[in-house]
Amino acid sequence: MAEENVVIKEEGKAKKGKKKGSAFKGILFLLIFFIIIPGAGIAGFYFMNETFQYRLNSALSSAPFVGDYFDSLPTKAEKEAQIASVAEYFLDISYDRAVDKLILISGDDPSMYNDIIRGMMRIHPNRTELILERIRAKELKGDAMSSVLDDITQERDMELQEAADELLSIPFSSLREELYKYINNGLNGHADLARILEKMDAVRAYDLLTLIDTVDANKVLDAMTVEARTSINQKKNEDLNNKQKLFSMAEIYSSKKPESLFDVLGNENTYNISDLAIIFKEMGVLNTGRILSMSTDDDFVNRVITEMKNNEVLNEGEDLITKDILKTLNIFKDYDDKILKLTDIYATMSSEEVAKIIEQLLSNRSLPDVYVLDSGDVITISDEDRAYKILGNFDDKRVAEIISYFDDGLATEVTRKLVTPE
Repeated sequence: MAEENVVIKEEGKAKKGKKKGSAFKGILFLLIFFIIIPGAGIAGFYFMNETFQYRLNSALSSAPFVGDYFDSLPTKAEKEAQIASVAEYFLDISYDRAVDKLILISGDDPSMYNDIIRGMMRIHPNRTELILERIRAKELKGDAMSSVLDDITQERDMELQEAADELLSIPFSSLREELYKYINNGLNGHADLARILEKMDAVRAYDLLTLIDTVDANKVLDAMTVEARTSINQKKNEDLNNKQKLFSMAEIYSSKKPESLFDVLGNENTYNISDLAIIFKEMGVLNTGRILSMSTDDDFVNRVITEMKNNEVLNEGEDLITKDILKTLNIFKDYDDKILKLTDIYATMSSEEVAKIIEQLLSNRSLPDVYVLDSGDVITISDEDRAYKILGNFDDKRVAEIISYFDDGLATEVTRKLVTPE
């Protein structure tokens, strides 16, 4: 009997233990369902939804105990301002520094990295794209194949730069032939030359392209990058517009006496050598030789004539004008030297004596000196030309004294010619 009572008591304790366990499980379920799960959901939504996050921070900033913490968190406007400031910093520093720092940030805090990149894109999309391209390129450098390709690319770039430097050092007379060596060397000759010209500035590349035929030049341009082709075509359009202006000015200058144009065309104060070569070509051999004959700067004269010679070889296939220009130049230099010597002599004589000499030159009916150029152009220098040239070398007071000894008819004629606008 006593044993039965013990069994009954044990069964009672077990039932009570089961009831307590069931109650605890129920409480735990209610706690999880009504508190922990909603709390976790709110927390997850807090971190996933930026707008909710900023609103909750603002609401909790005045709550007891935790208010100070949430009040210290930046507002949305403050965070945007911080991101913009950091983005501007990365856009201001060099590409290499920006790339290195952003790669470190992307590894430590991808979210911050994305925020900074978005901020940079809003400020300067093009520069940001270039930085991103460099980041991607740098991240790929760990790959063995990329390293090999980098080495090949660097070696190829060095070869192209050496070829470009060599072309720029070749004498003008040999340049066309050298350019065609590249064009005719294999199936991709035009593309090979394009890569070389891309290593030069647009002005020099355009200058070289003008040395080859138009068809070949266009094929080389087509093989270039869009950026290089655009730069060269821009230079081409500028060159064509400039030439048109120079043609118009040459036409105006051709209507004036060469002696009056020396201050404009006898130096580089108004035009550079390339422009002068174009103007002189349009003005013709006689005008060019006459203007250059008045210069005492041999280097300037040689550079102009060399540029004209190069242009002739380029455009005509041979030089047909510079020989005549040099001949004209020498004729007029010799003429000017003789006139200068006569002027110095006459300066020591009385005005009456000089008047007799000038009168004799003006009335002289002898044949003028005639010089025939290879082009068929003719230079004539008469005694009358010499007389007026000598008078032009005296000051106005001395000229007036000399003319006063002429008869009225000759005095009137000489005065009229001296004051006639050129």
